[in-house]
Amino acid sequence: MSKEEMLRTTSASVAIGIIQGVVSIVEDFSEEQGLDLSDFSVSWRLIDLLREDPWRVLESGKVSVYSSRVSEAYTREVEVADSIVAITIEPGYGEADFRGLYGEPVKLLRLDREMIRERAVRTSRTGIEYMFLYLSDGRVAMFEGEHFRVRLPFVESSASVHTHPEGACGLSVADIQSGLDLLVSGGLLSAAATPSCVAFMHRLGLVSEDDYFAVKEAIYRRRVQDLFGPVKLRTIVFGVSPY
Repeated sequence: MSKEEMLRTTSASVAIGIIQGVVSIVEDFSEEQGLDLSDFSVSWRLIDLLREDPWRVLESGKVSVYSSRVSEAYTREVEVADSIVAITIEPGYGEADFRGLYGEPVKLLRLDREMIRERAVRTSRTGIEYMFLYLSDGRVAMFEGEHFRVRLPFVESSASVHTHPEGACGLSVADIQSGLDLLVSGGLLSAAATPSCVAFMHRLGLVSEDDYFAVKEAIYRRRVQDLFGPVKLRTIVFGVSPY
């Protein structure tokens, strides 16, 4: 019997695809200009639209990022869900810190919660896990795995979410290792979802060398749960949240 696979465009996949495009462009620009990510901001309206109706961002075809450290506008385009979005960095101020965008993908999973929860309920019942890969082009791919694991070759993605049974809201050593690989390669979020909660790790800017080795040491010592405690990394955030 063949395993279930799916490729579709959803509200969450569109929103995460837009954020991936914005983040990648601002990171490249800030590095080229010698700026810090704290020098950039966005509007509350953009965040509200991404959370509530990301399709309207596609319809507008544009996203503005602001910085008081630039003197003229800089624009690059990205393609999301077969639509072109112009990302413009322009002089000015937004109401929200740009760095807050890095924490949005885990919140945006609620837009796909019925789809994710339905597979997580199956995992709770059968032990078969499912993997959702949110791609930078605004689509999400879903793959049926095996009993309590999903084996896939590494695929570059904006976010990776796999299912766990109810009562297992956490990230294993293997989950954190694969999540670290995703974040270092430019992805935004790696998570495991049960029917009621999400355990996650996301980056905050580019992953620093110190944080990379701190996570590797936790993996080596089999103390990954400590990463969810008082240990505070500068560029990687661990947490648990409902969705």
